Amino acid sequence: GRSGIGLVQQHPVQDLCRSREGSRRAQTLDIFRLRSEFTEKASSMVVAVRQSSLLLFLLVLLLGAVDTHAQCNSTCGGGTFMGPGCMCQPCGVCAPGDLVVMPCNATQDILCSHPTMHLLIASTPPGGVLHLAQASFTGADACGMALSSGGNLTIVGMPGGGTTLDCASGIGLRHFDVSLGSGLILVNLTLKGGFGSDGGGSVRLSGGSTLDATLVNFVYNSAAGPGGAIHLADSVAVLSNCTFDGNHAVGNGVSMQGDAVFASGPTAALHDHFGWIDKSSSEGSSVSLVGGAAGSFFTTRFQNMNGVGSPADAGGTFINNTGGGAGTLDGETS
Repeated sequence: GRSGIGLVQQHPVQDLCRSREGSRRAQTLDIFRLRSEFTEKASSMVVAVRQSSLLLFLLVLLLGAVDTHAQCNSTCGGGTFMGPGCMCQPCGVCAPGDLVVMPCNATQDILCSHPTMHLLIASTPPGGVLHLAQASFTGADACGMALSSGGNLTIVGMPGGGTTLDCASGIGLRHFDVSLGSGLILVNLTLKGGFGSDGGGSVRLSGGSTLDATLVNFVYNSAAGPGGAIHLADSVAVLSNCTFDGNHAVGNGVSMQGDAVFASGPTAALHDHFGWIDKSSSEGSSVSLVGGAAGSFFTTRFQNMNGVGSPADAGGTFINNTGGGAGTLDGETS
């Protein structure tokens, strides 16, 4: 008795073929997967090798450079330096008038520069004297010097006509900023074209600093504040045979105090001997002493100016001065 439902009987050979074909497909997929993984790993290894090779190459170059320097240091004698290819070459010489910024050594040639006031001052020892050997310095080479070490510096111009430090129009720098009890001594110079954004177009002194100027001309300096040429803030200036010509102190378009010199503070003092102060603006004063500042003028000539002005708390002495409009200072008249 067979039922009416037909059963499909699987053939053993067909089952075996299907099993083998599935196995081959699985093996093929495994091969592709392994090949892909191997390719990725191989690529990563290549990249790593390349990076390592580059680092090794750079390290070899560095070690080679160090070794080259060591060889040259051991073989180059005095007056020579290591040149290209580790060849010893004679040291160069600066052109006449140029400064030695870096002397020649075993690994590099001499380094030279044209002289600037900054380099000359930097090469002058504390308390030393700088004798200038050229007639003029211009622009940034002549201006923007700061003294704050608390020591003294003396600058002497060329014999005869002296030396001119010309800041040049529009550069916006004063010649000297002296602070923290430092001392500046100037001899036989012309300070021209300086500008101070906070007063003191040529020289600004603060914090108990001192200025001693002899045979110095302050010419066409200006400031956006008091003190067209010199601003003394609790500091002292002694001027001998100095001239002030065409200096102006202006703030917000209005003439301010001290076209030539402005001194403020109870310890500030200005002492002028045999000086000549000329051509200040029509407003304000050419010399102004405020806040207890003191002043003395001996044989000073005031010409074409608006005079000396100060409040009642300033003190001063005028002896044998000449010129019109010198004004009054604490009840005394020049």
